[in-house]
Parts: sequence; C-alpha cells; structure tokens
Amino acid sequence: MNDTRGGESDPERGGDAEESLFSREVDYVRPWREADAAARELNAAAGALGMDEDVRAVAHTGPEGEPWVRMRPKAARDVAAVLATLARVAKSEGGDGDMRDDWRTASGERVRIRQDRRGEYIECTGCRRPIKVTGFGTAAAAARQHARECRK
Repeated sequence: MNDTRGGESDPERGGDAEESLFSREVDYVRPWREADAAARELNAAAGALGMDEDVRAVAHTGPEGEPWVRMRPKAARDVAAVLATLARVAKSEGGDGDMRDDWRTASGERVRIRQDRRGEYIECTGCRRPIKVTGFGTAAAAARQHARECRK
C-alpha cells in the first residue's frame, strides 16, 4: 500500500512525497479493500471482453485513507473507447445517447431507469409504478424490452 518512510519522493514506485507519509491514526486497510474489490470488478469485466491483457486496474489508498483505483493511461483510453461504443449503440437503438434514459412505448409513454441504494428500477409513465430490474442483463436491455411490451 503506502510507504511507511517519510521524506523524499520515490519516482521508481510512482509516488510523491505526500503519499509516502503514513499516519497511525488513519485506517488504510478498509479503504484499500474497497478499492481492491472495485479493481477486481473492473479487471473481471475487462477480461470478459478479452481486454485482460490491456486493462489492469490496481487498488491504492491515498494519504488520507481514501480508496483509489489506478490505471495506466492506455487502459483508461481503452475503457473509454468501450463506453463510447456502448453510448453509440444505445443511441442507435432509440435512446438519446444516454443509456440511463429515454425509451418510449408504442403509445408514447416514457420509460426511464432509476437507481438507488436498493437497486435499479424501470419507471414507466404508463405503468406509474417502479419495476425492479432483476435477473441477468443490463437495466438498459430491461427498459428496452419493457418499452416494446408495455400495454399502457
């Protein structure tokens, strides 16, 4: 995690002088575990897309105990390219380019995706009740399907 020696920057390890300070009052382990879980998720998703050789996220904890996930610039660009492709696909499938919003039913009712601490929900102005997204697949796919099948 962090270097316990104070003082000079260690360019070999990619740190700076501020990051090399260690405070006994700060919990570094819990935030690092949070960052590690996020890095593993990103690495697994990249691996599922065949990008595991190009994308590698690494857990890190900042000097104040804040969790960070680090990536090399090329890896960040590769992930950005995939996200841009997904946005273009969403736009071409009838969305407004924002994968979280804007599908329409045959009668013109709006179908949106809402997320809160309990999960993701589809909201349809025709159904007038939130529909929890369950099962496999993305919320965007569920919203598209609801828009096709809604009878309101």
